[in-house]
Amino acid sequence: MPEEVCYRGAPVSLMQVKELGLKPEKFADELSIRWVFRMTAALKGGVGYFAIVYVLGFLLGTIRVLLIAPRTGEMGSVLIETPIILGASSIAARWCANRFAVPAAVVPRLAMGGVAFALLIAGEIAVSTFVFGRAWGSTVALYQALPAIVG
Repeated sequence: MPEEVCYRGAPVSLMQVKELGLKPEKFADELSIRWVFRMTAALKGGVGYFAIVYVLGFLLGTIRVLLIAPRTGEMGSVLIETPIILGASSIAARWCANRFAVPAAVVPRLAMGGVAFALLIAGEIAVSTFVFGRAWGSTVALYQALPAIVG
């Protein structure tokens, strides 16, 4: 959907602005302000999404390692946990998009997911490095095992 601006109280597209013989530069401020609000909503939504999924993943991971893995093995416990975290992530993404009013357009929703993903990876590396004392290379090597690839 093309960007729209208001002209005499009615929404018009930038193409219509040009067709009406108006100067598009006149409307640039309105479009840039709208873009900032859209991306701010996407950023807030991404941070919220990250926080929910990270906390849930930490809790489920703890339960998986301490209670489920001793009974089913590492791969079995990951196969049990994965659908739960995927379903919860889907619900959390929808909730955050609605809660933070992220527009239902491709770019803001991708931005929200990208922010959440970047924070998730940063959080994983930070916990691996500072809590478990692993080096960067060994952290990356952990993600090459089949249970880490699946979950």
